[in-house]
Amino acid sequence: MTFSDALFTGQNTNPTAIPEPLTILGAGAALGFGGFFKKKVNKGKSAKKTAKS
Repeated sequence: MTFSDALFTGQNTNPTAIPEPLTILGAGAALGFGGFFKKKVNKGKSAKKTAKS
């Protein structure tokens, strides 16, 4: 088996952008915190509405 028969141009014809793992984790954490705090704020608003009634 020899490598002289292999064709290698050294160029990737279809490069694709892949986000870094920390970017994905950061986006997931931001969405998680956003959902958590939105839920917390909505609970606070509903508690105030029931207290006023």
